[in-house]
Amino acid sequence: MTQEIAPTPRPRKPRGRGLLIPLLLLSVWGGCGEGGGPSPALEAPEPAEAQARVVIAGARIDCEVMDTPALRAQGLSGRQGLPRGRGMLFVFDRAERHAFWMKDMHFDIDIIWITGGEIVDLVHARAPSPGAPPPTYTPDSAAEYVLEVVAGTAAERGWAKGSPVGIEWLGERP
Repeated sequence: MTQEIAPTPRPRKPRGRGLLIPLLLLSVWGGCGEGGGPSPALEAPEPAEAQARVVIAGARIDCEVMDTPALRAQGLSGRQGLPRGRGMLFVFDRAERHAFWMKDMHFDIDIIWITGGEIVDLVHARAPSPGAPPPTYTPDSAAEYVLEVVAGTAAERGWAKGSPVGIEWLGERP
């Protein structure tokens, strides 16, 4: 039986502190990888230490947390892939229809919008073709959290609007 993990309050952190290490990690990993075709899932080392665990319908996804404007703007841009079982969780101060674009993306992803302990929208987002403008994806409903995972994960796991979601914060918030 699957037990839903209720979202736990996350302590607020002072803005501006603690950004140096994640930004350095992003710049290092953004330049890593080999040329060639898209790599939807990496078997390589994990991009960064997980800061949250998202549980959707029993499936656990360890996530990096993007909770500042600078981190949210960077997201997965420039990376060559994302390991299976890992994701990127975007945290916003309030629920809105947060649009996501695929600028500098080299691989397809699933984008899942979350609020109120459930999926409110999801889409399979395609990386832009060379020379084409990056596509933008906007949800039908407002969301406080957005999860990005390897393309096909939502379909493989049977995730849909209304699927239960829990968020567990790991250790101290970055």
